[in-house]
Amino acid sequence: MSDSRGASAVVSNLLLIAVVVVLASVISVFALGFAEETRNPGPTVSDSSAQYRTGSTTCDTDIVRLTHNAGDTVQLAETRTIVRLPDSGGTEATITGFPTDGTTLDSSDYDDPGNIVYSNGCVGGEAAEGDGGTGDWAAGTSFSFKLNSGSGDIEPGDTIDVLVVHEPSDAILVKHSLSVRN
Repeated sequence: MSDSRGASAVVSNLLLIAVVVVLASVISVFALGFAEETRNPGPTVSDSSAQYRTGSTTCDTDIVRLTHNAGDTVQLAETRTIVRLPDSGGTEATITGFPTDGTTLDSSDYDDPGNIVYSNGCVGGEAAEGDGGTGDWAAGTSFSFKLNSGSGDIEPGDTIDVLVVHEPSDAILVKHSLSVRN
């Protein structure tokens, strides 16, 4: 009779182990399923610089130039560039058309209700595939575009905020505040 008591202890231990294994497998399936749904981080631009040059209406002035100094190579086709003029009532433009086929942005390449981006030429660097650019923004390279300062929205002392956002991850890669000088 003492043997039957020993058998029920072994059976209860086996059942307990089976329940734990089943619970562990169910929990791991849920945990791994959720882990797969998380977004991959975007590329890293660990150092960059920006400049704004004022002047006349040629392609050498009123240019925003972003230089990638260190970090991962970024495909410009996977980015959007946001330009904000906080001193002009928060005017904002979004450029999604990099790289361009030439040096001009098509009307479908940007959203600019305040007319602050000069779209008729003057796209340069890696953003201008038709002008020697590759569309790969890598360390040591830059891209540029012209702002439409003739509209009167950009004046000396104003601030220009420029952000480059990686579309697939929605990560901000670059954020610069530029001060407009004479």
